Amino acid sequence: MMERNQLESLIRKYNAGQASAGEIDFLEQWYTSFEWDRTRLKDPELLEQLREKAWQEIIKSHTSESAIIMQLPSVTRRIRRVRGIAVACVLLLLGCGVWFLLLKPDTATMPATVKQDVAPGKSGAILTLADGTQMVLDSLSNGIIAKQNGAKVEYKDGQVTYNKDNLTHTAISFNTMSTPRGRKYQLTLSDGTQVWLNAASSVTFPTAFSGNERAVTVTGEVYFEVAKNARKPFHVTANGMKVEVLGTHFNINAYTDEELVKTTLLQGSVKVLKDKNQQLLTPGQQAQIDHNNNIKLIDADIEQAMAWKNNLFFFKQADLKAVMRQLARWYDLDIVYAAGVPLNKHFEGEIPMDAMLSQILRGLEKNGVHFKIEGKQLTVQP
Repeated sequence: MMERNQLESLIRKYNAGQASAGEIDFLEQWYTSFEWDRTRLKDPELLEQLREKAWQEIIKSHTSESAIIMQLPSVTRRIRRVRGIAVACVLLLLGCGVWFLLLKPDTATMPATVKQDVAPGKSGAILTLADGTQMVLDSLSNGIIAKQNGAKVEYKDGQVTYNKDNLTHTAISFNTMSTPRGRKYQLTLSDGTQVWLNAASSVTFPTAFSGNERAVTVTGEVYFEVAKNARKPFHVTANGMKVEVLGTHFNINAYTDEELVKTTLLQGSVKVLKDKNQQLLTPGQQAQIDHNNNIKLIDADIEQAMAWKNNLFFFKQADLKAVMRQLARWYDLDIVYAAGVPLNKHFEGEIPMDAMLSQILRGLEKNGVHFKIEGKQLTVQP
């Protein structure tokens, strides 16, 4: 079994840029699997305490047969992990002060009321062409999948790109890319703008941009990296809100079951308009629109706003229903609340979105709630 001082030595080599390719591969897999919250844990003593607890949990949870083994067969010091190791992602629920280890799920470690598991979502979407034809993109082969007014639609390695054709068309076709629950997707529009869709989201757009503006409509949650074109402003409409940009990076969260419509600006400049109200955002700000169409500007938590694009669940003082809404979209679940469920519970922490559902539920159960899964129905119990 690798001793702790060996592991710490490797970490020092990695940070100093002196680690071999094998050591880098090993440490990145090991360290990333814990998703250390290095940006928010500013107190070095607290961080060391958390690492110490995680290390002790690893020691307790793994026998020598499933421990981390180092082999040194050559100068490159190839390092591997033995089959069956369950070095897990640690989730810190700061709100309730609970540390626990999310281990590789099996029936012995699932919550008592959870006797089946649900796999996480994946990349995939449905493309609806102008004539109503729908294409499920999960299983297409590479190549040109459609030709429409002004553009060729190309599918390659899981992504869709709209490329301008050489012909001039007076009529422009509109397409819709939509993600059902349990899917995320990325595509490139004809002007080079890149679009990422979270689960249960959509973007409707022209196959080629003509005229004096570029306009699209979205539902759900969508992140844009807009190609710059000062002569053609880029407009996004969502739930009656309009966002005007020239070239910038921003995220829109406009799920209809959320209390606020949020626009978070990472780079550039955008203007948010709702009815007669409008606000100009600068990088690092978030515009929040409530049900009365009021616009409020706050300093954005960029890490939280962009967590989904970085394949993370990020809970920051999130109440139980907010957590369940995220799980419902990604794991394609119908949520039912039993009588007496403490809805005032709050959760903090982060976990990779590729975790099995049981891993997350086991963590949530540490905070006084329980779960029962029947097919796609997840019942929350006190």
